[in-house]
Amino acid sequence: MANKDTIFTPEKRLYKRILAPIGTTALIKNSSGYMDTLYVKDISVVGILANGFISTEKYPINTLIDGILLNVPPCELSAYRRISLIINEGKVIHSLIDKVSKTVCYGIEFTNDSSYVKEILAGLANKI
Repeated sequence: MANKDTIFTPEKRLYKRILAPIGTTALIKNSSGYMDTLYVKDISVVGILANGFISTEKYPINTLIDGILLNVPPCELSAYRRISLIINEGKVIHSLIDKVSKTVCYGIEFTNDSSYVKEILAGLANKI
């Protein structure tokens, strides 16, 4: 829900960005080799905005991430079926503090993914 002082302007983006369905997660391998869960806030064909950590030092800008597992739960956008995609490679391109949840949000750009993955993500974005 937007703040009453929020001004909405048309997006000037190459790809449409949508709010991720509730429960959408991204699993990424951390420097210790364990999987971290990020909670996806929005999604596009070329990346995600996700949060889940307190410290911006967890994944600094320009960190390369191999093998992102993106999970979209059954919902209207996914024709009520679960979608699980493996994104070959991503890169943290920005981070910010979410003022509501007080957690760090990471903008992760997909840098090397297949046309199949792009087709599935474009299909989700076009249903809105």
